[in-house]
Amino acid sequence: MKKFLSLLILGSAFVFSSTLLAEDALLKFVPENADFLLCAKINNILKLPFWKELKENNEKLAKAHGKFEEKLKAQGLKSEDIIQDSVIFSLDKDNAGAIFKTGVSEAKLKELLKSNVIDKEGVQFKEETIQGRKVIIFENPDVANTPGMPMAIDKQSVLTYLQKDIVFLTEKDCFAKMLDAMKKSNVTANKKLMDYKKDVPSDSVLWAVFNAPEKTKAAPKAQAQMMGDPMESILGGVVSFAFVGKDKRDITLDLVLDCKNKQSAGMMAMQAQGMIMMGSGAMFQGNPQLGMEVGQSVKISAKDKKLVGKISVSKALQDKLKKYAEEKSKTAAITDAKSPGSDSGAPALGIGAPLAPLSENKKAK
Repeated sequence: MKKFLSLLILGSAFVFSSTLLAEDALLKFVPENADFLLCAKINNILKLPFWKELKENNEKLAKAHGKFEEKLKAQGLKSEDIIQDSVIFSLDKDNAGAIFKTGVSEAKLKELLKSNVIDKEGVQFKEETIQGRKVIIFENPDVANTPGMPMAIDKQSVLTYLQKDIVFLTEKDCFAKMLDAMKKSNVTANKKLMDYKKDVPSDSVLWAVFNAPEKTKAAPKAQAQMMGDPMESILGGVVSFAFVGKDKRDITLDLVLDCKNKQSAGMMAMQAQGMIMMGSGAMFQGNPQLGMEVGQSVKISAKDKKLVGKISVSKALQDKLKKYAEEKSKTAAITDAKSPGSDSGAPALGIGAPLAPLSENKKAK
């Protein structure tokens, strides 16, 4: 998890914010023994109306993106050249890596790092050679050495070009191990993950597949039944995210979980659907009709040993949810304004009004 967090944060230094066919080309660089894959079509996401509206509704984001684009333009680049597609993977809880397809050459990247185009936010870099391969090492001493951080980021990360447009990023302490694993075989030979990948819809812009880690010690049957934890039966699965519809404004999220048996899949489906209906009703008590629509947007079922889920949020429902959130926010602001200690009405003791001297309080008594 620490490695995964580190990669995401370091990756944000290259992308201003942050499938199947493009990412298939990247999978050949992922080791066969990977147990998790997170794949994203970055360029497709940046072309969505969602991204355009996000910038229009966020002045700070739009300003920062515009400034970044101006810097890149001076270098003959665009933001979509930096990272075009990506695959983040893990071999276990302590070893993770990322493969990126980029339109930036190795020489150009070094030039960008030496300039002020990419905001490195305190991250320092240097060039080295490891196992005969030229690498760029990134170091963030400030974050890595922050005392008290329960999930401190590893001090050094390594980036290297596997091909002229393929970049590999990982932590320095597992770099050699990752390279050795890449040379042996790639993840396309991992039958479990590839079987899960078959359930990824072709229009997904973001998807993940995983193998659940095996328990070091199985719980006794009686204990397992007493605890009744159906999550223990999950073997792996896939989750995917897509923008669909004529204008790519409707959102869908698909989930397929592989379970140990039909009974556990059925139990999880029944419990999940019940919790969703109850939760949506409780969450939208001020608008029961909206709560019903939200509940109906989620479908959970069991098919053989698989739990299958789908969330479909139309643009119309998104607008209703946005309006409801805005109304709730206004109501909360009004309530806060009327509460004791606010600017309206009598100020609360010690807030907004000085206390009378102690002697005057005694005289009043």
